[in-house]
Amino acid sequence: MYKAIVSGIAALALSSSVGLAAPLYGEFARDQVNILNSYAVVPTAKQGGVASNLLANWPEQFFDGGPNPAGGTNFLSYDFTEVRNVKNIIWQCFVAGAQDLRATNATVEISSNGVTWSPVPATFSNDGVERQQLILTNAVDSRYVRVNALGTNAQINEPNRWVVRTMRMFGSPGTINNIDQKLDVISSAAVAGGVTLSAVGVISQDSSGGPGTAFQNIPSDEAGTNPWKRQILFNIGVNDGFAVQFAENYRLGKIGLYVAVAGSTGSTFLVETSLNGVSWLPVLTNSTALETTGMKFLDLMPSTANRFRLTVTSTTSTDIRFNAVQAFLIPEPATIGLLGLAIPFVMLRRTK
Repeated sequence: MYKAIVSGIAALALSSSVGLAAPLYGEFARDQVNILNSYAVVPTAKQGGVASNLLANWPEQFFDGGPNPAGGTNFLSYDFTEVRNVKNIIWQCFVAGAQDLRATNATVEISSNGVTWSPVPATFSNDGVERQQLILTNAVDSRYVRVNALGTNAQINEPNRWVVRTMRMFGSPGTINNIDQKLDVISSAAVAGGVTLSAVGVISQDSSGGPGTAFQNIPSDEAGTNPWKRQILFNIGVNDGFAVQFAENYRLGKIGLYVAVAGSTGSTFLVETSLNGVSWLPVLTNSTALETTGMKFLDLMPSTANRFRLTVTSTTSTDIRFNAVQAFLIPEPATIGLLGLAIPFVMLRRTK
């Protein structure tokens, strides 16, 4: 009898897990979700600047490879910390007047250990302006991917620099289930048309490079002709911020912010979540992240919500700027809770 009860509870736990997963975690198009939008990805470069800048979304925080030898090479490699599907790699270089800081060609390699690399057939293309692309002949499943920039252009006072303003990686057609809890759900949900952005207080939004309607959409990371359409939020002071709303409920556990212009010492902010836009639950109070620039990944008190907002609560600054806003999911606890109910029955069975 007790064995049957335990089996029944286990089955209920499994069905509850599946049932909750459907409304709380969607399936997203793998060829539309940028797998670099993740707190788990570790980027490195052969030489040059801050490769982690490319984990954000706006061209202002770029990777500068610095001077290479004449006709030399540079590379950007990524450790996804787990196996990912890769088919399409797109990046934006820096071209302005006489400054042409692109590669003249590029190749891609993969690795299972980050030490031994194998070339992968791919087609390189250049739109003649800033956008460059590698489309793999066949999609690969790999933990490590490396993009090699070949024959960087020699420039007066800019010797053979490879400057990447932003980079995207996408998989082959298919689905990514549950966003893996490590991929940014904002860009993923934007692909499904399910994310809107609004101002808290009075702030400004730069729509250059993207849709012109302020505070309507957070553009997606789609693999189209213009994949760098994230927008910068600026003129943020005390009691200002932003709100993000999803089309469905998610269990949120972490956010990512790229602070482009830092606030004054002692600047603080509050993050809250809500299911209805009326009742708000505080999930993070932070007193240090705004004081320095760069990409910040911040843990939240877990909560199920369809929106969250960030409000600056204390600062003397009037122009704090965010270049990227990301959000990450955590698993629902329902299965664990229901399985916990089975423990007394298991113990009771053992005492008989």
